[in-house]
This record gives sequence, C-alpha cells and structure tokens, in this order.
Amino acid sequence: MTGQATTGLARDRDAATAWTRHIEEFQLAALLRMGRKESRAAAAIARRFCWHATRRLGRLDAACVTAYLADVAAGGGSSRTLKTIHNHRWAVSAFCRHLVDAGILAANPAAGVRLARLEKLPARCLSESEAAAALDAATSAGCWPEVALAVATGLRLGELARLCWDDVDVAARTLVVRHAKSRRWRAVPLNATALAALDRQRAVSQAAGMRHVFPARRTWRGGWKFVDAPRSANSWRRTISPVQDAVPAFRQAIGTGRGWHLLRHTFASNLVRAGVDLYPVAEWLGHTDVRTTRMYAHLKPGYNPLIELAVPRGAAAPLEGQSSCRTKSPTGATAAASRQVGTTQSKKGDVP
Repeated sequence: MTGQATTGLARDRDAATAWTRHIEEFQLAALLRMGRKESRAAAAIARRFCWHATRRLGRLDAACVTAYLADVAAGGGSSRTLKTIHNHRWAVSAFCRHLVDAGILAANPAAGVRLARLEKLPARCLSESEAAAALDAATSAGCWPEVALAVATGLRLGELARLCWDDVDVAARTLVVRHAKSRRWRAVPLNATALAALDRQRAVSQAAGMRHVFPARRTWRGGWKFVDAPRSANSWRRTISPVQDAVPAFRQAIGTGRGWHLLRHTFASNLVRAGVDLYPVAEWLGHTDVRTTRMYAHLKPGYNPLIELAVPRGAAAPLEGQSSCRTKSPTGATAAASRQVGTTQSKKGDVP
C-alpha cells in the first residue's frame, strides 16, 4: 500500500513538472501577444485549471473545462460574476490552443463550451452631489489631487500610476497618455480642475525630484520616503478606501466600477450628459471602437424634432371633439421637422 502511494506521488510530481513547463511556455508566448499583466493572469488561471484537471478528473476534455468553470463559479459565492467566468474560459481556451499548437492535444476542449451571454449594463456613475462628496472626502483623506485628476481626465488606474511630468504640457493644457491599455498614445485636454490637481501635486512630487506625478512611497527605519516608481495596486486601493467609505455609491456599484473606475465612468457620463458627442469622448477615454463608448449613449440629452417624422402627418392626435380623419395640417413640431429635412435635402442638392 505504501509502494502504491509512493508511485502515485511520483506520478503526480512528474505531471506537475510537465504542466509547469507547459504553463511557462504558454506565459512566454502570451507575453508576445498581450501585456505582462494579462499574460501573468492567464498563466495563473492555466495553473489552477491544470491542478483541477490532474487532481480531480485526471483528463483534459470539454467535461473537464465545464467542471472547472462550475467550480470557479461556486467557489467565489455571489462575488463571482459572469464576466469572471468568461475571463476564466478565455484563459483556459488560450492555454488549450497552446497545447494544440504544441501537439499535446488534438483539439481545443474549451471551444465547445458555451456560456451565457454577458448583459450590457449601463455604466454606473456618480451624481453631482456624490462627486462633490467624493472630492470632499478626498480632501480630508489627503488624496484630492489623485481623485480630482481621475474625475477630470477619465484616466484608468494604470494610466494614473504611470503618468510622468514629461507627459504633461501645462502651456498647451494637454496630457499625453503613453501607457494606455490599447498601447496607443492619446492626448487628453486639461480642464481647470485637472490643472489645479496637477499644480498641487507638483509641489509634492516634482519638488522632491520625482519623475512620476504620483510616485511610490517606501517605508524605512526612519519613516518613509518617495521612490521614483509607480505606486503599487495595494497603495492605490488604500488611497481610495476612505472615499469609498464616505460615498456609499462606490460600494453599491458592480464589477470594476467600485473604485477608481467609477471616477472614469463619471468623467464620461458628465460629458455625454452635457451634450458632448460620443466620438471625442471615445478619443479622450482611449476607446479604439466607439461602440464601447455607446454604453453612455442613453445619457445624451435633448429633443430632436426629426422624431416627429416617425408618425404620419394625418395620424396626429386630434383635438377634443374633432375626428382624427379631419386632421390635415401637421403639428408645429412636425412642420419644423419637415422644414429641417427639406433644408438638408436642398443643401445636398445644391451644385457649387
């Protein structure tokens, strides 16, 4: 019995060594196609999937993938959203494709696994009073420049962390994002709030000789000191925590909108609600496809008289005591819409 157990442990150790080699090769290959953070996360999911496949099922097929995703869904309780399950399925499918390319698998077992489609929910944003409360809480917590710049520019957390003073042009009132999620540079105009936040932060970091706008802080025996490097994710989470405690809307949001990303949603929502077109908003947010920005389209205000053309002129609501068939003249809104369309068509028909 002891010999069988020893043989089983040796077999498990050999399998773990083989899977570790495959996962390392997968991470190196993924690093060429995606960023370091994404490749590291995909490798971590692949490592968990391999442990699940070898220790629980002993095989790698579609049933194994389904069982793994069910285990992920059940393991996190209510915190496991459908988006998380989709992310795990994507990473497992990418790892299985790597095994197919390496000749280890004949086909991708994750290709046949189907999940429910993700529901496109409207982006949650802070109201005017909630945004003011967040800025007040940030002032009390000593993080007003970080929160104010996030609300005023819509930068992602990683973009805020890697922002350098060389990227800021105060004279042109422009900020250049060089470390974007899409790996494409973009320029973001600076409003008065953003300039005030940068001016206050300049007295802290640039005066200390730091290249980063928000440098990291390292503790040592005598206290702490600035280090010219991006802050860690845990440091940014601790920074936003007092603001989250002061404004309940942060805790009530779902997904990535519970922290710094909620400020990004607020930036875009305020612009669209004020009537700014979706295309410049998409450019400032760094969206490569304007369809991503359409999650804010429902906030666009205003009444367009062209909507009156959806109803025939004779079908307008009759006056009290008047039959609908006797209504011949268009309403004022319909007439205005007709005049607008006619003017547009005449302009198109003009020959220079």
